[in-house]
Amino acid sequence: MPGRSILRALLAATAAIAALALAARAWIGPYEFGLSVHSPMNAESIFGASLVLLLVTAKRLADERVPEQSTGMQHAAAVMLLIALMSAIAWPTLSVGFLADDYSHLLGVSKANVALLLHWFTVPASDNLFFRPVAMVSYWIDFAWAGFSPVRWHAAELALHAMNAALVFALGRKLALDLDWALFGAAFFAMHGSRPEAVTWVAARFDLLATLFVLVALLLFLAYRERPRAGLLVLMLVAAFCGLFSKESAFVLPLLMAAFAWFYRDRSRATVLAIAEVAALTLAAFLYRWFVLGGIGGYVDQAGRTTISTFNAPLALKALGLRLWAVLLVPINWTDALDPALKVALTLALVTLVAIGIYSRCDRVALLGVGFTLIAAVPVYHLLLIGPDLEKSRVIYLGSAGFALFAAAVLRNAPRGVAIAAMAAILSFQAAALRHNLATWDRVSRIHLAACNYLGVEARRLNSEVVAVGMPNTWDGVYMLKTGLPECVEVRFGVPAAGVHMVPAMMDAGPYTNLPIYVWDAATARIVPAP
Repeated sequence: MPGRSILRALLAATAAIAALALAARAWIGPYEFGLSVHSPMNAESIFGASLVLLLVTAKRLADERVPEQSTGMQHAAAVMLLIALMSAIAWPTLSVGFLADDYSHLLGVSKANVALLLHWFTVPASDNLFFRPVAMVSYWIDFAWAGFSPVRWHAAELALHAMNAALVFALGRKLALDLDWALFGAAFFAMHGSRPEAVTWVAARFDLLATLFVLVALLLFLAYRERPRAGLLVLMLVAAFCGLFSKESAFVLPLLMAAFAWFYRDRSRATVLAIAEVAALTLAAFLYRWFVLGGIGGYVDQAGRTTISTFNAPLALKALGLRLWAVLLVPINWTDALDPALKVALTLALVTLVAIGIYSRCDRVALLGVGFTLIAAVPVYHLLLIGPDLEKSRVIYLGSAGFALFAAAVLRNAPRGVAIAAMAAILSFQAAALRHNLATWDRVSRIHLAACNYLGVEARRLNSEVVAVGMPNTWDGVYMLKTGLPECVEVRFGVPAAGVHMVPAMMDAGPYTNLPIYVWDAATARIVPAP
């Protein structure tokens, strides 16, 4: 159709221009030349949105696909290769220390007992914003062997992430992706540059667990629709329950199941009833959570209103139409300078992605992947205005599983030579971006540790309660001292957390003028005595 050809030509040109602007931003830094790239998010957003539209408007391919036959040994080898690739890239995460809420969660579970575990299912968290008892129980279980060892906790987080990558691989095979493309999709998910916040930050375990249980429930659902059995249904409901009480992002599970039923054109009674039962469980969990929290819960704005309950149409369009695709395609924390290897990898990835947009074709797997991504993003749209420091990038973790399937499908549909070049360029870029972003987290974790140690030493030396003023919430996109600092001092120095008073500004320190006061010095990135 002429209209679609013109549209695709415009989208291809837009993607190419945005890619050029983004590559120039990487090589020469901020500049003004028609398209403002002081913030790289402008170029990233235009590139991401135009590329995804270019792909979903491409000519549709036939839906009938028969995947290549492969043995259990080949599947096991693929998963082992995936774990090896991920480990080779992600091992630096083991050297990162605890940050912010890590200390709050771990100190809390260190004092828990079995009675408190049951209590967690009947009361909200201490801030009355969230209700995630299954995830808190998982913290308690891991604390028994990991204690306050960052290395052990990071190893546990990496293990959960590896399990999720293996589940993405299994979903790809269920969707008739050949072994190599299913493996590519899983590798893309595993090595995505946004992973430091979701995987390295122990406090983001909620996202890992919610994704784990959602993916398990989806695979059980697909097995159930092929051969309905009561045991599979029970296991699916158990997985759904665990996901729903790990994090709120799992509440999209019934919609994801409906999307997979659409993919298979399955309206059978067993499939519809399975979706209905999970939907009923989801509704019951939502109502129970509402009862426990006394409302919808979630983050609140400065006026004290929950952000999720106040719909903002322009924000939703910007978040879901632009920013989401920017972070999924170009996950770079721009607060640290890019090294030459990352610049080269980014440039090659941009070139091959534009070529894929032009030469690839669309199919139902690709459409399902885009739908999966959007469905998972809708509940967190108010958190999706992610900036160039990638803060809050953990909220795309579940949706990135769908995007990985989308990426695998569009590469499979491209000419073989273009697809192989793109696969190599994309994975090389994601690996380089991940290493770059992990270095930022490692650097900031050392700043965090030095600040905690200084305040702890001072509190113990003076044998006094202390006041911390103006502690930053984030530093270069990494969560810092605004939360978890008192708990850090208690864990490391035995000084009770109640003896560390946190105030946002000096004007709020009036009630504590008889105590030693310390402030955050942004110029030197450390805590110093108040003037």
